[in-house]
Amino acid sequence: MSNSIFAVELAVRTYPNDPFRRALHELVRSQPSIQTPIQKRQLYYQAAQHINANFASVERGCWDYWPDHQKAIDDFEMWTQGMVTEEGARQAPSYDPPPRYLTFTMAFLLVHGSPTDQAIAQRCNIPEENLWRRDVFGYIVQAVASIDFSHVQSDVVYLIPGDDSYALTPQDLALPKFHYLRPIG
Repeated sequence: MSNSIFAVELAVRTYPNDPFRRALHELVRSQPSIQTPIQKRQLYYQAAQHINANFASVERGCWDYWPDHQKAIDDFEMWTQGMVTEEGARQAPSYDPPPRYLTFTMAFLLVHGSPTDQAIAQRCNIPEENLWRRDVFGYIVQAVASIDFSHVQSDVVYLIPGDDSYALTPQDLALPKFHYLRPIG
């Protein structure tokens, strides 16, 4: 079986006791370890709805779609490692004043050529000069709400931080490890 990858990461302005961060946190933590395709679709539909309702707080982000099998496998592994390493997380709490940021990541290893893969490929066919426009980025993010999980080999979703005091600072986002998160205009 050949694969494609579709991944989205958001850097979102947050604050202590932010209901948006709390909603995403509870949504991710409430999922059973084994899910049906319908449960997966509900998870990502709800995530997309929360993001849409709070899209004004999204300041940076990235998205990827690649129909190349080996790149899909390698990139999916990279996205998955963001969940199990400390790469994106602060090593200690920060009590710097606002603004503060969370990152929310969703990655999907798609069955290449499936109807979902074809729909995502079409949606991601954006002229380069429009890639990071706010309306286009929102259009890409909303694609996750329509994924048919019978066409997904694997997926990963995670939120950093799990605790408000570990929220990222502007100085954190300026580090080279976050260079891929582009300003959304």
